[in-house]
Amino acid sequence: MKFTNKTIATTKNNSLKVILENMKPQIAKAIEMCVAQEVAHNIERRPGYEVNEFGRECIEMGLLFDLYKSVVSYTRDSDEVKNFEAGISIKGNFEMSGTIVRDGEDNYFRCEAIIADGMINRRHVRYITKTSLPKDNMEEANKIKAIIKKNNKINTIQSYIDTLIGYKNDTQESYDKGMKLSREDHKQILIEKESWLIENYFNFTKEELVQRGWEKRETYTKWCNEANEDQIDRRVSHIEGKLRRVSQLEKSIKKEEIKLAKAKAL
Repeated sequence: MKFTNKTIATTKNNSLKVILENMKPQIAKAIEMCVAQEVAHNIERRPGYEVNEFGRECIEMGLLFDLYKSVVSYTRDSDEVKNFEAGISIKGNFEMSGTIVRDGEDNYFRCEAIIADGMINRRHVRYITKTSLPKDNMEEANKIKAIIKKNNKINTIQSYIDTLIGYKNDTQESYDKGMKLSREDHKQILIEKESWLIENYFNFTKEELVQRGWEKRETYTKWCNEANEDQIDRRVSHIEGKLRRVSQLEKSIKKEEIKLAKAKAL
């Protein structure tokens, strides 16, 4: 609730302060709801996935932007809150209602928060606001929008860094495991894959042996042995190449970390 609490402590908009104070339990509940859905959405392809603190902040900012855009955009710093109360509507949704005084005149204000689901949209909160005040103040919403834009950029870069780190760790692990294999281990793997060449000299016709230069059995046997050794060499070379891949990924990660630092500094 970092941004919610910060706004309550610093805002000059009394209506915003009252609305946020009333909405704190609902905002907290909505954050947890979105976190749970985010985990459920990612857990299958990313086992052990968790939403970190920055991710929670991004979710909170998105919720606040919708709240500001739909509710707070009707209010001004100079407005006075005459009375305000929160409860549950007859539909079972969280509801706020009260009177906001502007230029000496009372204005009714009522807002209902609805949890919305859909086949396309993720679960989110919709705000249905009814008030006699005109919707003309987007200053607070635009502030949040600017932060969201920055956070989205940071989140995109960080997500890519996390992906690169995952690739690097997997490649390093594959290299470490591969380098422990002996040539006999590689041979057994090739045998299991039915890729190991087994001498079958007498299955060839005389013409086939002549065409391939295998008139002598020793020549054919030598060719088989060399071909099998080449297979092992290629496997070892492929494993050794993973270390170069690790180095390339480390360079890419450093480049992205520089981008991330710049994005955070903006």
